[in-house]
Amino acid sequence: MSATIQTTALGVKYVNSLSDVTPADVPVYNPNGLYKEWAFDETYRGKASIGDGNVGRYVPKVNDRVFHAAIKKTFIVSAVDPGTLLSTLVRYTESPEDGAIDEDFILGVGNRFPQQGYFIYVDNSVEKPTLAVDGMAYWRRPNVTYFRVFAGFNPLPSAEVISAWYNQSNEYVDDKIPAYTLLDGNGLAAVVPQVGWAKRQIKDEEVLTVVAYDAKGNVDSMATFIGRNSGMVRQSNTTTSAVQSIQLIGPNVDASAKTIRVPVNATLDSIVMMCQVVYRGGRKSDKPIDGAKIRVVTDAQYIPVA
Repeated sequence: MSATIQTTALGVKYVNSLSDVTPADVPVYNPNGLYKEWAFDETYRGKASIGDGNVGRYVPKVNDRVFHAAIKKTFIVSAVDPGTLLSTLVRYTESPEDGAIDEDFILGVGNRFPQQGYFIYVDNSVEKPTLAVDGMAYWRRPNVTYFRVFAGFNPLPSAEVISAWYNQSNEYVDDKIPAYTLLDGNGLAAVVPQVGWAKRQIKDEEVLTVVAYDAKGNVDSMATFIGRNSGMVRQSNTTTSAVQSIQLIGPNVDASAKTIRVPVNATLDSIVMMCQVVYRGGRKSDKPIDGAKIRVVTDAQYIPVA
């Protein structure tokens, strides 16, 4: 007995169950069926995905779960497009248990001493935030040639790309961080991303996803990391910190009125003034106005006020 071919409101053909005479390009869809969990290979991803047996044939319902064995991740179907019957998949994560927080379940790949998981270290204090993937995270994938860093869990086409790469002339090139090969402590070859830049400041503990690509631009692998602000522990190269603001300070400076109060008959050179430089990240430094590195540009003529 053949299954009756039905159509959606937008005219897409489908059947409720599969039979021997079901046309090869018609998917199976039962929007009123019970909740199910599907293997990713079973789900309908367009007519080109349909293969022998159950491959690419079934349209899951909203709220069904889909397990992707290749990347070992589970997704929830959030929507089914009535014009294409294609599903929108959203990453499924377990609720926190036993006092653990969400980050405890996504700390990265493999073992890391003295803790589980890897990080991406970002220094937000410099003009272009630097971005460095944890030096203990290795890719055993010789075909990887570059990486991209995305915001969030699931780097869908609409996800925000965080990574950036600049040339020696400080000109933006693209969002690809080049890979290079090294030998680990056991003498085995490993691929790691070079230290690159971020397009914006990264919040501490922000979730980031690193995606590795081969030379043809195909996705090779991906891993989830947690952002860490390394500017708070950075001790060297502080001269590259970006200046956020500069303010005059001193006993004769009235900051609220934006006025320098000069006593009658005193010269500007005799007034004690310094400036407070505030760097991005909150670090402050009081510096003398020495007329060389820092000087006040003003008119030396002024009218005394008794």
